[in-house]
Amino acid sequence: IWRYLPSALIMLSVGLLAFWMSDSNIDWSNPPGNVVVVAAHDVRVVDGDTVEVAGEKLRLKGWDTPEKFGNEQCAREKVLGERASQYAKALFGRSREFLFVRTGTDSYGRTLSHWSLDGKEYGLQLQEAGLAKRWRFGLEMKPDWCLA
Repeated sequence: IWRYLPSALIMLSVGLLAFWMSDSNIDWSNPPGNVVVVAAHDVRVVDGDTVEVAGEKLRLKGWDTPEKFGNEQCAREKVLGERASQYAKALFGRSREFLFVRTGTDSYGRTLSHWSLDGKEYGLQLQEAGLAKRWRFGLEMKPDWCLA
């Protein structure tokens, strides 16, 4: 068994690297064939990184926004979580087109997906407002929103 351990570790490393690379940005000017296009006003914002489209809950992949539903770690995170939700609602309210690409399912049953509003990557828009941080689930610690 010990002689196979180096090979197994290499395979695991390659698998983790492939998983990490799957979070890379999509070129929204030339989206993949499996992109779904929806009118932005048909999207219900749940919080900064979760929306609902026709009954399907979508979780933004590769990004984290502050929590607001009782699982926040501090008062600052709750305030930022509310702000992220309001900012998301405003973004969807002034956008015409919501594009997303499904990539899997998370432990809560939400569809993991990459998002764009009017051709601009959604996560980057929230990051510019200080309301999202890049996060590779399973590879990195969840961002700490309590630090000033």
